[in-house]
Formats: sequence, C-alpha cells, structure tokens
Amino acid sequence: YNSDELLNTSARSLAEFLQLTPEYSRYALGTGTNNGNNGVKMVDLRGLGHKRTLVLINGRRQVGSFVGGSLDLGAVDLNTIPMGMVERVEVLKDGASTTYGSDAIAGVVNVITYKRFEGVRLTGGMGTSSESDADSQNITLTMGTSSDKGGVVMGLEWHNQEELLAENRKFSEFATWPVRDENGRFQTTNQGSSNSRKINVNADTLAQIQSVDPSITSARFIVDADTGEVRPYNGLTDSYNYSAVNALMTPNERYQLSANGDYEILSNSAVGSINSFAELSYTKRTSAQRLAPDASFTVTEYQGLPNEFVPASNPFNSFGDNPDNPYGVSGESVQINRRFVESGGRLFSQNVDTFRLVAGFDGEFNNGINWDFSYVYADNSEIYETKFYHRFDRWATIVDPDLCAADADCAEVGVLNPFGDFGSISPQQMSYLSANSLKDQYDTNMTSLQLNFNGEFGDLGSGAIGWAAGMEFRNEKAEIKPDEFSSEGLTTGGALDPLKGRQGVDEYYAEILMPLLSDLPGVRTLDVEAAVRYSDYDSSAGDTTNWRLGVDWGITDSFRLRSVYSTGFRAPNLVEQFTQASTF
Repeated sequence: YNSDELLNTSARSLAEFLQLTPEYSRYALGTGTNNGNNGVKMVDLRGLGHKRTLVLINGRRQVGSFVGGSLDLGAVDLNTIPMGMVERVEVLKDGASTTYGSDAIAGVVNVITYKRFEGVRLTGGMGTSSESDADSQNITLTMGTSSDKGGVVMGLEWHNQEELLAENRKFSEFATWPVRDENGRFQTTNQGSSNSRKINVNADTLAQIQSVDPSITSARFIVDADTGEVRPYNGLTDSYNYSAVNALMTPNERYQLSANGDYEILSNSAVGSINSFAELSYTKRTSAQRLAPDASFTVTEYQGLPNEFVPASNPFNSFGDNPDNPYGVSGESVQINRRFVESGGRLFSQNVDTFRLVAGFDGEFNNGINWDFSYVYADNSEIYETKFYHRFDRWATIVDPDLCAADADCAEVGVLNPFGDFGSISPQQMSYLSANSLKDQYDTNMTSLQLNFNGEFGDLGSGAIGWAAGMEFRNEKAEIKPDEFSSEGLTTGGALDPLKGRQGVDEYYAEILMPLLSDLPGVRTLDVEAAVRYSDYDSSAGDTTNWRLGVDWGITDSFRLRSVYSTGFRAPNLVEQFTQASTF
C-alpha cells in the first residue's frame, strides 16, 4: 500500500486505513471503541490479538503501549506513526516468529517512511457525519530536500476527532437485549442494566417474604419511585439505560513532529560504501472516553462485608430497623446496586507522550554483501485519569448512621438514602462519596541494537541463492504507578498493582532463499525458503529456537501455490511476568 492510497481513503489514522484491507480482523481499537479502550489505535491480523501483530517502522521496532489494561502491554499504538511521513506499508501475512520474534505470531506490518522528499506538501481536511456531528480535522505539513549525498525530510501534523454520544443515534439510544416471548422466540427489547436501584435480600429474608406472599420468587426488590413502596424488581421497567450516555466516537487529538535524514559518508572506498541515517518522532496525544455513571456494583468485600452492603440501622432501609414493607420483615441488612446518576458519569482521559530516536549506519562491502547497524531508543509515558468512581470506605460510612456520626465530614452531609429515586442524592453527599480524580501512570521504554547482513551467492540455474543473517539485542522496561485508591482497590475500578520490571533478549537469525526452477511448463518459478531464529531471554521466558520451511510455486504469472511450516512461541510481557492479577 502506497502513500497515494492512504491519502485517497481520507483515513484519520493508519489503523483506519488498514481496517479496509481484508487480512485484518474487523475488530480494532480506535475512536469507535469506548468501553475497554484508552485512546490507542491498533489493528489485529487474523483476529489473533493486537499483541500478536508486530508493527515495525522502516524494519525496526517501536515501543509498545498499554492497550486496554495493564496486562495488555506490547502492541504498538499506530497513533505514534505520522501519516504524512508514510511512503508505503508492507504487510507480511504469515506467522513470522522465526523471522522477527515472539510478538510476530500473527504477522508483521512494516511502515516505510520517506527517506527522500523534495519540496513542500501541505494537506488538510475536515469531516462531519450526515447529522453534522462527530467532526474531525487534520493538517499535515511534509517538507524535504536532498542531494547526491543525502537528504532530510520533516513532518508536522495535527489530527482531531470530536465526540459523538450514543443518545444521538436511534440505533444506539437504548441498550437492547434479546428476550424470549410467549412463543419461545427472541425479540429485541429495550432493557438496560439491573444495576439501577435494585435491592438484593438474603435467603432468610426472602423466606420471610415468601411466607406472606408465595408468588414472589426473586430476591430482588426496588423502592417504587412513584409510590415510595418497596416491591419486586421488574427487569423490563426498572433497569437502567446505560447506552445513551456512552460515546459512539471518542475524542482523540494528537500533535506530531518527525524527521528522517541520511548522508553518504564513503562511496567506492577500499571497504565499500558507508551511509549514516537517523529518524526522530514525537507524538503528543490526548484522548477521552465516558461510561454510564458508577454504581454500587457487586465487586468485592470491604472489611468483611459486601461492598454494596447497607445495614439494618440505615433509616431508609425498608427491611431494616425502621421497616416500611408489606411483608412484615424487619431488622434485616440488604445489598443494593445503586446507580449514581447524580455524578454525571464516569470519565476517563489520557495524556500520552511517545518519543522515538533511531541512529545507524548501512552500506555495501566490495564483495556485494549489504549491512546495516542501528540503535533504537523509544519511550512511552501515559497519565491515565479517571473521575467519578465511588469509594468503598466512604460508602460503608455514609450508609451506616453510627459510622457517619463519628465522621465529621459525613455528619455534615447526612446519612445516605441509596434507595431513593435518581436525583435524590445531594451534591454534597456525592462529593463525599466520590473518589474524584484517580491518576495512574504507565511508562514503557525500549532500546534495541541491531546488526544485519544480506547478500547472494552461487547460481542454481534459476538465479542466485539469497541469504540474510543478523542479531538483535533488545531491552524493555515497564513501570506502573497506580493512584493511592487504585492500588488499595477502594473503587469499582478494581485494584491496580504497582510494577517495575525489565527484561532483555538476545536474538540471532539466519535465512536462505533458493530459486530451484523457473520458466518451465507448469513452473513459472519454484522457490524454497528456510529460516531459523534463536532467542535468549534473561527472564522466565528462557531460550528457544524456532524454524521455518516454505515452498513457493508460481504456476503462472497469475496463479501461485504456497505452503509454509513454521514453529513459533510467545514470551510473556513484563506485566504478565511481574505483577499479580488485578482484583475484581
């Protein structure tokens, strides 16, 4: 795929462009993914996972990002590749662990950026939907100059995608579920989350209720918003429509600076030719997502009690010490899944800086062997801010009259009525209950040193035998610095463990391509390829040797058969090695 094809699609990122090609899974993280995304844009070859598709820039690696969570370290955020600098995109559709290592199981995307560019090119665009919303804008400036000795290319870019809420489209205005009708057929029904104002009673309480009204079979109840009376919960009418307040398109803005340069140091010397090259890129991204308001979801325990626990002493508990129910039940604690619509919804935002520097030399010896030597330094730093989760410790206090009275801040706002209709929680109570801003920091860093050789020798009658060999020494670091409340697991966001780890790998490879036959009846070409790669990790991944053998039979110019057998492996990423599973 070349730069003209990229420009003609009006794609806002490489991820969107690659999604138009058939070898990619239809699922991709991007601005169209709200829940489970953190602003990254990624592609997935063959549906095997974002971490299984290796993304290279000019044949060399880019630092990985935290994709959708702490365990998803490894994939490359395509936001970090400047679109205006892309000359072409090469896709290796085979599993390529033997050629490129652990993270290339699904294949490889190699983005080639301009090495030489003459003149100045300014492009820009604005877009909007048929409803005149979800606007997008971009401006790209590419400029360069070159001579017989070398050249330099520079790029400046700005891309912006504005938000679109689900409530602005009929197809996403409501959460829909398949519900079986009286004829046994499933019908699409508007039905949201049971985490609305649903009260859950224990088995003993349900038994007391059933002794009065045997027709009640569910342990779920709700305080009717119109009558104020407690009654059985009805999923069709009492559920919460979480869909409307979610985003269909999430806001994403990025600024990018990039530069490539090369210079010929020697030509036709006693040792051959030597060239120097360098690449530089910096991306600043801000992005955001929103979810429906937090709820007292059933998540974990706090101090030995369910995190959504409400004691019998709560004066608003219909089954408690001040009973207000038609079943004669009193003195019972309950659990409630209350949706905190008063908070306005959960908000997530990211502020990300990605830097990459490449420096190296390449050339050709007088015997025809090509070589290149390069060093890569890349760093990704992300501040992930979350707003309007509630705190388990504050919940336990504000629903308990005794604990609330002992806390001056709680006593000032008053004991919470979690059973009341939406809007009944005061701003002061919501402020006390909320965790406000949680700020988690994620940092990844990668350095790589590569030395590669390739050339040809001999002749099998159909062409010379091609070969390549080389080595790479790579070091990766990752660090997670969770917010205080995140690390203690005090919110429905779960617990996030701090982490600081590194791993290094030394890899050696060799490849050979043998053209056996050509230009014969039924055999336009017949090539055999073989490769082997040895990887030695200084971590629990250990060492491994993988190999590949393939046959490529070109029957005619338009008909070809290929067969490949290869072995592969996946080394665990740093988070998988050094942290415990998150608590939910």
